[in-house]
Amino acid sequence: MERISAALLAVSPHVVIGARGVIWADARGLPAREVADAVLAIAKEQGIENARVGIARIAIAAETAATVGRTPVMLVTPGDERAFLAPYPLRMLAEAAPTPPLPKLSAALADVGIEHCGELAALTLEEVEVRFGADGVALWRLARADDQRRVFEPRTRALASASLAWEEYALRDTERLAFVINRLAGTVCTELGTWGEAARAMTLTLALTSRTSMERQVRSSRPTSNRVTWVRLLRAELERIKLRDAVVGLSLRVDAAGEMESPQGDIFDRGLHSSRAVEEALTRLLDDQQATIVGLTRTEHPRLEDRAQWHSRELGEVLRGLGSSGKGSRAPSLSLQLLPRARPIAVQTAERRDHCVPVSYRERAQAQRRGAPGASRVSEVAVLTTVGPDRISGGAEVGELYARDYYQCVTADGLLVLLYRDALAGQWYLHGWWD
Repeated sequence: MERISAALLAVSPHVVIGARGVIWADARGLPAREVADAVLAIAKEQGIENARVGIARIAIAAETAATVGRTPVMLVTPGDERAFLAPYPLRMLAEAAPTPPLPKLSAALADVGIEHCGELAALTLEEVEVRFGADGVALWRLARADDQRRVFEPRTRALASASLAWEEYALRDTERLAFVINRLAGTVCTELGTWGEAARAMTLTLALTSRTSMERQVRSSRPTSNRVTWVRLLRAELERIKLRDAVVGLSLRVDAAGEMESPQGDIFDRGLHSSRAVEEALTRLLDDQQATIVGLTRTEHPRLEDRAQWHSRELGEVLRGLGSSGKGSRAPSLSLQLLPRARPIAVQTAERRDHCVPVSYRERAQAQRRGAPGASRVSEVAVLTTVGPDRISGGAEVGELYARDYYQCVTADGLLVLLYRDALAGQWYLHGWWD
């Protein structure tokens, strides 16, 4: 039996030896008939002349077909397993039951004239449970081709890992350790790519001369199997480690992996599968120190267009800022959209106590940008409500004087716009709007 099961591994990835000389061969994903013919040929080579093969998706149906089959190979059509079992006596199910049926159960079934699988399967669950108990329910499920047995236990695959150790010397130099990490990451990422997976986290273990070890977990912002990306992350972590002793071995293992991300989009888009190329390009820029990371910094400058400025910042500082901005829930609010350059407008005003307010305006030149207030208007825009002026001035310290009167206005179309008057030149401007 051991010899034939070993030979069957050439045609089936999983082979299990069962009771009563039954051998199970897994044909999932394979041409079942070809596997059955190969199994019969191997059985004859091993001297078994009366071997029979049953093919079915349900274990009890396959076992019954192999036991009572009238031909060397008997196929049970998917969906017909219950009908196939119906004419056979219940004793055919005894071997497959989780616990062998007690003589008392067999006698109870015989007393009410139930001898075949179809007769037991015709009853309801409540009827079987009340009359025959838990053992009767187990037999009833088999008669209905409801076989919950797992003939082939699922095999868990270990996640990718690689290690390297040496005895002749000990290392403290980061550059030499990074060379080893590059080799290990290449091995791990190649295996990930073979399985179509991407790693979300890896653990780097350093074996020290003091017979101790140090572990550091490294995470990626998104799952990836790109070697360059992981080498960069691992090297950055290595440079932060303060070694207690010299290193005599390194190992790298994947802690969490998932399927590779597949971008979605128009099938005619040439850049549909360009995410990996973009990732590699950005990685090269960072590694070659040709990229500058910038972050948005807000100031208290009186002029709105000068409040937000971009400055060079550390990557960790930018990421921490992004993470903290997402905490909590924000109430919905309007956002001020500033024009790239304030547009001059002609304004009609009305006198108030000590100032004038706009009551309508018209742009001197038609705007070219679609969607902006007044972009396609040639008539005057009526102003219903005005709040202001909000006066600012300054610039003497840098030799660039300015003085502005800001007005927040609601137009007849319901737009909330921001206007200002240059007090030095006497010119009005449309600065932006809220949406």
